[in-house]
Amino acid sequence: MTRPREHPDLRFGTRTVLVAVALALVAVPFALLALLVRGNWAPLRRLDVGSSEGLHRYALAHPGFVTAMRRLSDSGSTVAWVIVLGLATGWLLWAAAVAARGLRRRRRGDQPAAHLAVKSAVDRARPVLPDPVAVAGGFSFPSGHAQAAIVGYTVLWLVLLGSARRAARWIGAAGRPR
Repeated sequence: MTRPREHPDLRFGTRTVLVAVALALVAVPFALLALLVRGNWAPLRRLDVGSSEGLHRYALAHPGFVTAMRRLSDSGSTVAWVIVLGLATGWLLWAAAVAARGLRRRRRGDQPAAHLAVKSAVDRARPVLPDPVAVAGGFSFPSGHAQAAIVGYTVLWLVLLGSARRAARWIGAAGRPR
């Protein structure tokens, strides 16, 4: 038995509601965390200092850990993004060319300023550690590098998931964070 097709407006409305709910589920905890960091809440401050000191000791004793973390951090760098987005653009152009030739049919269904405003509002200094394994300037919360990587790779995942075949969608859905 075949399933009746949903009206495109209904699908769009459903997706819009789901995006709004997902955004709220991320924005509310983030705003709470930003307020607690800004207010220098003692339990969070103790956790923060203890974590940074413990990770620092671990990093000094394990150079391989530092190398692995640098590689992970590099995944959000400009060079990595040029490569990843270049490959994604090439793949999308290829898919569009294939679709234009009729060989295959596909369905397609300013944060930087806000980020700087949150960073300035929270005004959290970076931890000062003896013999640091990495150095960065500016305020430490929220991390622009980590935020850009998370947002960028999530958008890329959504673009690729939307154009993937059904089997690939199942694989992509199975790998999403819960």
